[in-house]
Amino acid sequence: MATPRSNLATLKQPLAIRSDCITPQQTTLHVKQDLSWSNGDFTAKNANGAVILSCDGKVWSNSARKEFKDASDLPLFSLRSSWFSMSKAWRLELLGDGHMIMAVRPRWSLGKVKLDCTFRNVASDGEGQEVKLEVCRQDYQSLVTHISCGESKVASVERVFDEGKAQNWLFKPEYKVDVAGGMDMALIAVIVIIMANIIQSR
Repeated sequence: MATPRSNLATLKQPLAIRSDCITPQQTTLHVKQDLSWSNGDFTAKNANGAVILSCDGKVWSNSARKEFKDASDLPLFSLRSSWFSMSKAWRLELLGDGHMIMAVRPRWSLGKVKLDCTFRNVASDGEGQEVKLEVCRQDYQSLVTHISCGESKVASVERVFDEGKAQNWLFKPEYKVDVAGGMDMALIAVIVIIMANIIQSR
């Protein structure tokens, strides 16, 4: 099994869409797909097993809509898919007013599908600097994926894959994520869930 061996430097400037979810030092995040009718429910937990956020897939949504809640079950975001340049793209919005928090768009680079995730950094001064994260798989099976900001790697994602268990329709994948200090764990969890949907739809 491919395993990320990451020693991630703490960010000089924290990056976040939720400042209360920033980890002060490198940590591990676990994102698990839950058994559900929508096949789109997920739970993200920190290294101690505490819930960071949960994701509910909407069964009859034609935009593959998902809603995110915090650990106390309060609503956070809504994720909707659309079509951009013949490929599926996503919008992460505040629940209620529809204000866009992050845009996620696929692109091809050197034969690989990458994701560009653009958002306003709420951990920066002033109105919030626009930041772009790049998501790039490191192998054909997407067992390891890197998330970077410029030249800095901010997260490394391992897809836990068991060939035998995968034959069982009840089996749901899990992702183990090394997250750099100064990074928003909720932001990384949302990106991993989008990745999981891409892998699932292939």
